[in-house]
Amino acid sequence: MKKGKRSIRRDFTLPYGYTLVIAEKPKAAAKIAEALGLNRKGYIEGIPYWWGYFNNRLVVVAPTAGHLFSLNSDKGGYPIFNYRWVPRWYVEKNSKHLRKFYEALKKLSQRARYYVNACDYDIEGSVIGYMIIKEFGDLSRAKRVKFSSLTRDELRKAFMNLMPLDVGMVEAGLCRHELDWIWGINISRALMDIIRQLKGERLILSAGRVQSPTLIEAYKRFIERELFVPIISFTITVKIRYGGREYNLEPLYEPLNSRMEAIRLVEETRSLGKAKVIDARTQIRTLEPPPPFNLPDLQLEASRIYGLSPSETLKIAEDLYLEGIISYPRTNSQQLPPTLNNRLIIEALSKDPQYRVYAMKLLKRKVLKPVKGSKTDLAHPAIYPTGELPKRKLSEKEVKVYDLIV
Repeated sequence: MKKGKRSIRRDFTLPYGYTLVIAEKPKAAAKIAEALGLNRKGYIEGIPYWWGYFNNRLVVVAPTAGHLFSLNSDKGGYPIFNYRWVPRWYVEKNSKHLRKFYEALKKLSQRARYYVNACDYDIEGSVIGYMIIKEFGDLSRAKRVKFSSLTRDELRKAFMNLMPLDVGMVEAGLCRHELDWIWGINISRALMDIIRQLKGERLILSAGRVQSPTLIEAYKRFIERELFVPIISFTITVKIRYGGREYNLEPLYEPLNSRMEAIRLVEETRSLGKAKVIDARTQIRTLEPPPPFNLPDLQLEASRIYGLSPSETLKIAEDLYLEGIISYPRTNSQQLPPTLNNRLIIEALSKDPQYRVYAMKLLKRKVLKPVKGSKTDLAHPAIYPTGELPKRKLSEKEVKVYDLIV
């Protein structure tokens, strides 16, 4: 093997007793392996895995592709309260690609002694890793790792400080999945059965714990719009010139319902010829920078400025996170951690010509104190740039979202 290049093995002959690290996506797995110095790569069922030694232990990092398991029941009709977790590829037509991840993780788990859930540190990530370890491994020998960015330093520090499985988040996730499934399948089947009885038609309809209340609100807004009767009103705008500048003045009263009254006021105003300034006030205000973004704020701003949909913004932010150039985006926090080295990040960003001027101005300050918003999140801080520069050319939309965050 040449120096600087990774070895690749397509067979599976690793010794028994290693630690299996489960990442949520292949890109995340690659980042983790690189950070931990695992420079050997193999393939099982076409799925890559990385291995090597970290902290004097043999470690294998392998990816999943989101949830490998979902709920199902063999019973027809309704009500249904008996269900079980099964492989998604077994019951979902659009999830056949997950079978190779299932088989790869199953084989890798057979020789592992310890397991680490390195999926995203949120409810869904907790459930994803938990279900894989429960199915193929041993929960009594499992740990959880928490990180908010895919930078080398943070990942290495996180893996030096493994935590117990986050049972609370797992239980919350399982409860949500099971409640959604029970609610959705029973109401959906009841709804389809009623339509069949009333109209004699077999239609595919769905209801859900989230989608049905949302649909009701959309329906209410639709009805309000359809039944809205516009009321004609009139407003008056006065344009004056003073000191070579023009000013638009608006009346303090509410819009007028009478056209004749509006015309009368216009004629009366014109007859005055001049406007008298009764009171003039000036005020100097210092506008504080906004707090760092959480996901809802980022989606709102990206929509307002660039017209990006919330789903587009989330997808872009997740891609930027997997590139290692921003922190984890699914957060509600508007606060940065006090341990974050803001100066080091700004110094790194100053290498980008686009941000150099702004970065150098900030670096002249003796103290760098980020603005704190009111919202917090126990799992992750606000979204921030990690300081790592992109290793590939970002798309136009990615540049826009990244620029907002920086």
